Amino acid sequence: MASSGFPQPRGSGGLAARPTSVTAAVVMSHDGEGLPVSRRSLAEGVSATLAASAALLTAQPSPAAAKPERIKGGGPLVTLEDGASYQEMTIGDGPSPKDGDRVAVHYSLFYNGLEVESSRDSQGLAARPLGYTAGTVNGPGSVPPGLDEIVKGMRVGGRRKMTLPPQLAFGKAGRPPFIPPDATVDMDVSLWSVKPAGTDPNVTLPGSSVF
Repeated sequence: MASSGFPQPRGSGGLAARPTSVTAAVVMSHDGEGLPVSRRSLAEGVSATLAASAALLTAQPSPAAAKPERIKGGGPLVTLEDGASYQEMTIGDGPSPKDGDRVAVHYSLFYNGLEVESSRDSQGLAARPLGYTAGTVNGPGSVPPGLDEIVKGMRVGGRRKMTLPPQLAFGKAGRPPFIPPDATVDMDVSLWSVKPAGTDPNVTLPGSSVF
């Protein structure tokens, strides 16, 4: 069945570049001959420069905190080339999973309009999301390839309703006793967390989970 970056070093520009420039500007006399100045003048110059820098920083607009965005009535139906389709219900604000990442989703599974399985059956802390490794669509711990494909296009906090054709769902094996072989199924899936491959699974990075 059918994936963190590090801050880049600062360059030569910006307020953090050339830390000696403030001192050099203060100790230079007005005639540019570099004559020494009093400690009081030096302190006043440094204070004025720091105050100006602080004013510049606080004047910069801070980006608004992103939040999951619910779409009233759901978004348009999107049909993929392999036959799977989905409708966006909520646009998340966290990371998207990549192959190898550890993913947790809440889901409800439907066949012929009837719910046959759900991780949401219990309420509160007793409701356990489904955990799996993104890209695992065969063997132990695997999920339907259509589910894996569509979840990889989501962000944490997002929710999609999806329709999976047989080859992207449970295939010829079905999912007894409620889903027969070669059945098309529907799923309602919420992406709860993404933990990047190679990181401690017990550590949750900021913004990578909704719980």
